[in-house]
Amino acid sequence: MNEKNKEIIWLALFAVLPVSLLWPLGEYFAEPGITRILISGLLGGLGGLLGFALYNWAKSKSTKTKIVGLVAILVLGVATIRIVHASSIEVLKTCEICGYNAIDKQKKECNVCASNTWEIEQTNKLYNSKIEWLTDEQLFWFTEDDTAFVEFYEPNKIDDFPKDDNWKPIINKTDIFEYNKE
Repeated sequence: MNEKNKEIIWLALFAVLPVSLLWPLGEYFAEPGITRILISGLLGGLGGLLGFALYNWAKSKSTKTKIVGLVAILVLGVATIRIVHASSIEVLKTCEICGYNAIDKQKKECNVCASNTWEIEQTNKLYNSKIEWLTDEQLFWFTEDDTAFVEFYEPNKIDDFPKDDNWKPIINKTDIFEYNKE
């Protein structure tokens, strides 16, 4: 392989590696759509510019130095992806109504039973107390035609939202039976 072909391969490696590591980060900064595409494109372009700059620095260096440079790009890129991913993972709170870890902090609504949090409900002033609200919401959520089928702790997971092992309902099957009679 002649010297010109080797340089083209090095250029391609230095240019493509940062692009392929940076463009997927767009999904962490925007919802699907044109904005995500634009952000991904900008990040990919930035990766390409960094790659060309590193190639220009490394082209007169030895093969070992070029390999070390590529490995450094790879390690830094993977570390960046892991850091961005870890910082974007949403910690969900337990829903007081259904018991699943499914309340996202921004919407303040359960992703399983669609109930608002008490923080939101108390602004509506529909309930005199939190206990009244919790009782009403749990009766609505757990009501079945036949109380024999009511299961407060199952299933363990709904749509990848796990049931909190420490959660306990404030109602029981008798409450549901009485609620059904009305």
